Amino acid sequence: MRVLIADDDAANRRLLEGALQKWGYEIVTARDGLEAWEALRAPAAPRLAILDWMMPELDGVDVCRKVRQEHTEKLVYLILLTVKGQKEDIVVGLRAGADDYLTKPFDREELQARLEVGERMLRLQAALAERERELTVARARGLERERLEAAVSAMGDGIVITDGEWRVTTVNRAARLLLNVPDDSGAGILLSDVLRPFTLSLPLEVVQKGEERATTLEIARTDTAPPLFVEGRLTQVFDVDGRLESAVLTARDVTAERHAQHVQANFFTMLSHKLRTPRTVIGGYLDLCHRLPLARLRSQDDDLLASCLEEWRRLEAIVESLLEFGAASPRPLAPEPQQAEIAEIAGSVAEAVRQAHPGKALEMTLEVAPEAGAASVRPEHLASILRRLIDNAEVLNAHILVRHIVPQALLRLPQRWCRCWVGCQI
Repeated sequence: MRVLIADDDAANRRLLEGALQKWGYEIVTARDGLEAWEALRAPAAPRLAILDWMMPELDGVDVCRKVRQEHTEKLVYLILLTVKGQKEDIVVGLRAGADDYLTKPFDREELQARLEVGERMLRLQAALAERERELTVARARGLERERLEAAVSAMGDGIVITDGEWRVTTVNRAARLLLNVPDDSGAGILLSDVLRPFTLSLPLEVVQKGEERATTLEIARTDTAPPLFVEGRLTQVFDVDGRLESAVLTARDVTAERHAQHVQANFFTMLSHKLRTPRTVIGGYLDLCHRLPLARLRSQDDDLLASCLEEWRRLEAIVESLLEFGAASPRPLAPEPQQAEIAEIAGSVAEAVRQAHPGKALEMTLEVAPEAGAASVRPEHLASILRRLIDNAEVLNAHILVRHIVPQALLRLPQRWCRCWVGCQI
């Protein structure tokens, strides 16, 4: 350890310097108080100092006072060396900032013991300062963690955080709702137990053993009504040695998106079928007209043209329905469900079908269940559904019995479902 010896007497300096070097100290010397003050202000200042009370420029008491007034974070242990041994003098020196004192002429063993005390005090002070720094950092990290947890809890996406053993440490509210984790559990359980009721697009053990730091996977539960689909992203955090420190699973409910994709796929499948049928019939009849001899074509042209015209009207009706649907789609939904009288709408649809085929012998009976009164659905939607079903029955020239005419997958209402049956026989 480096020790400052400040004394204007050269003989005293050499005496102290010889003793301290023998005890293994590194020595810095000063000939007056000003040099001592400059040495103690230096970046690599000694942490132990022996100051003579009586010195030119600044005395030892002044040096002690200036060191303590500096409010520096450096720890310095100051020993006053003086011929003044009165109680009043000692009090003045200690109040000025000295940590200890030694009267002249000094005893070598006593000086060594007081230096050892100074070293011990410096070590204790350094340990206390380090402990205080660690506590400050810990408090800052604790506050940062509290803020992080508050932010995570408020997020709309589900967040699940695990430790290096894949045990859950944090589950926010959104994750508890999405993954059905009870409020009184979650911390300490394995992530695999949390995800056990779900079907994963990739097995969890494969993801855990993989080298990818981030993996996107679908988490689904199809045994619920309606089914639940969650888009998950599992991010693994490794230390410098490649060991897993923690993992973060983010989960986002994509059930509505998957349902919309399913409805869209079904819509285009249905549309393709509805357009192909009249197109194929018209194309077939036109090809037949092209191939038939002129004499035979003239004998059958009325039937062929009537069939083509009928299919053209069917195709035109489909296109018109699509145009009406496109025009109605941007409209905002009504704030309250509209009430549709099922029997009235079914009767009007049946009459419209009869009028659409004036030259065709259609025998159609309509039966509406007694409980099928009013439904919470837009009247034009129900009419469109009934018309499409009846048209299909007419095309197939078959009997049709439709139950649950408004199925759940097609029209989902805010408060209740429309459940009824309408039988239509052609």
